[in-house]
Amino acid sequence: ALRAVGIAADEMELVQAVWKEIRAEVLAELEREGASRSFMLLAEPLMVVRFVRARERDVAKAVDMWRETLRWRDEHVPRALSECGTFVDDDDDTEDAHGDDDTSNGEGRSTAWSWRAHREPSEAPTVRSELGARHGHARRIEGATASDGLSPICVWRLGRFDLAGTVREDVGDAVVMYQIAMLEDTLQTCRAASRAARALVRCRLIIDLEGLAIAQTMRHLHVVKKLTSIGKAYFPELSASATIVNAPFGFQTLWRVVSMVLNDHMRAKVHIVGTTFEDALVSHAKIDDLTPLPARYGGKQTDAVIAPTLPVPQGAGDRLRADTDPVFLFPPKGASSSSESGWSSSSSAVAASRPKM
Repeated sequence: ALRAVGIAADEMELVQAVWKEIRAEVLAELEREGASRSFMLLAEPLMVVRFVRARERDVAKAVDMWRETLRWRDEHVPRALSECGTFVDDDDDTEDAHGDDDTSNGEGRSTAWSWRAHREPSEAPTVRSELGARHGHARRIEGATASDGLSPICVWRLGRFDLAGTVREDVGDAVVMYQIAMLEDTLQTCRAASRAARALVRCRLIIDLEGLAIAQTMRHLHVVKKLTSIGKAYFPELSASATIVNAPFGFQTLWRVVSMVLNDHMRAKVHIVGTTFEDALVSHAKIDDLTPLPARYGGKQTDAVIAPTLPVPQGAGDRLRADTDPVFLFPPKGASSSSESGWSSSSSAVAASRPKM
């Protein structure tokens, strides 16, 4: 049965071991009225493979990550999706914020994911989601795939991400909500492709460092750690490769620090190049046809297909603090909360959502 849904022979025993640990929880949830769809999503065999690989084939750590991710998703993913985008198919009546719908390939496997990020920040329904759309750095290029015709292509404009402005205005809560929505969009796109192909599909990630200020990044390294820790903790085995382009002089020193929060499996996916990178996009990112990419990456599209990643203006923090919507993840500086307060804290913990490892 596992082979039929695309589980590799060398991973079947590991997936079965994880299933043995979570089986009672899954069966109990199936019997519960109003069962969590997020629960069912994470229990899919190909999804379990992601946890196994993310924890370097350590069954105990994979189970711990699975349980913590389940708890965390129910608290944060639905709101991030609802504020940062919309489901575009009117017929998806059964679709909810966990990505389940009634579109299948005839054998019960979903082959569609209809959520789309707001095309313009002005479309965002809340101050928090508008700020995230303006100043966040991540976006999946809609409809673009690598050479296999399956793997989605994502661009992270980390070089343009305004670290100093994010800290100054204390708007990290908005940026993180947007980041989570983009990670979920990528995960669900990969999930739909995996179910259709009966094989594990992962994205091809392009990390653009154009404009990166090394000294400023080192000064606000805790921000970088918070952003990377969320993906590492709750979005397992999302990328097949991470091609870092436009790396400035001196980046290798910064990389040695940043890479310390990644395990060996994650570090092995990374390839770093400078301003001449088209060959790397073909050979490492496996994107033979660059046409769907923006012109800045050798393609024929405008920058409208990637995040605008605008500088954070003075007063953005005041707008967020005046907003009546509840905090998403990080309370502002000075807030009374049992979780970590203030994006400008030097701690690299992810508030109360720190994974139990």
